[in-house]
Amino acid sequence: SRRIGVSLLVGYLIIGTIIGEGGLHWVGQEDRELEYLARGGALLLLFSIGLEFSINEFVHMFRLLLTGGSVQMGVVSGLVTLALLPVLDWRPALLMGLAISLSSTVLVFKALAEAGAADTPHGKRAIAILLFQDIALVPLILLIPLLTGPDGGVDSGELFRLLANSLAFVLAIPVLRFVLVRWGFPYLATLRSRELVVLFSLSVLGGACAGADTLGLPPAIGAFGAGLLLSGHRLSSQIDALLLPFRESFAAVFFVSLGTLLQPAVFLQEPVLILCGLLIVVLVKSLGGGLALRLTGLSWRVALGMGLGLAQLGEFSFVLFSEAVNAGLIQTADYNRLLFIAMVTLLLTPRMISFGLKQVETTATVGGHESASHADAPTPSGPVVGDSLSA
Repeated sequence: SRRIGVSLLVGYLIIGTIIGEGGLHWVGQEDRELEYLARGGALLLLFSIGLEFSINEFVHMFRLLLTGGSVQMGVVSGLVTLALLPVLDWRPALLMGLAISLSSTVLVFKALAEAGAADTPHGKRAIAILLFQDIALVPLILLIPLLTGPDGGVDSGELFRLLANSLAFVLAIPVLRFVLVRWGFPYLATLRSRELVVLFSLSVLGGACAGADTLGLPPAIGAFGAGLLLSGHRLSSQIDALLLPFRESFAAVFFVSLGTLLQPAVFLQEPVLILCGLLIVVLVKSLGGGLALRLTGLSWRVALGMGLGLAQLGEFSFVLFSEAVNAGLIQTADYNRLLFIAMVTLLLTPRMISFGLKQVETTATVGGHESASHADAPTPSGPVVGDSLSA
């Protein structure tokens, strides 16, 4: 990949496809072990994203996050659901639409950081949309019980409990962060031990994931929350630097594991259907992302260019698809089709982001339509997103 100038992430996906069940079958799974391995890698990656995104910056970007994220998810999920209604019941159609509206936080964040665009106005707006999607995962997971069963019913008491647990988890983050800043970080600094910093960070990550799981929430939310707990402090950069080897190793594990799930035979069986589905997904997601970014203050050319960079399906799409299959909402054949489309969009993402960034550069060169966006872009008070990734 380095030799031919292709993103390493694409190389990971391709090599995973080659060695997986759809290729040479060197690596297989009996009970979805590879999916669990991929999820484990995603936890550490989401932890690092939360670590680099301070709560103060999160507050500054709240308007962009709410506006861009809600419009992008609403437009994409609505159009996809309407397109699927003629062939599917409304419940699986709605769930597929919501899952397809999610983009890859890990892949887009890493690509923007590598291009030095994570701290630009268009980069921040794209990241705000991704963060909204990550936060939306909790209600989406909670939605699945509402859609199961012949009448789509769910116990109201159970739903209330899950919503209360979600609120409690969110409110616990600033409280625990205050405790860490007031007593935890100062004490840790007096110990002057890099090993203890690593162990402490991993303990916080494990504890947050276990806490989320105990409350019935996705462990991925716990991983992101653990990153927020440790962000915005002078020790944050040290923690990030110490965990960088773990993160990069797990990035390889995550994307190679995703690659092993790809089944090229699915395309050979239904090439026209898969290609049409792929084109529709990319088109709808590009338009939805472009409209959302336009409403946050970007020019149409820049918004559509960055919208193309958000046109892939995300890591959490796989989570929702898997949960839906287990709940009987999605048939296995539909799952395999969606999986193939999702994997191809991930493979195309580096090229799509590169093309989108070129539109940004062209706009800046010919007229500087983004100058207004620079003026209203919030200045982060915490660590700049993507600095360590760029380094």
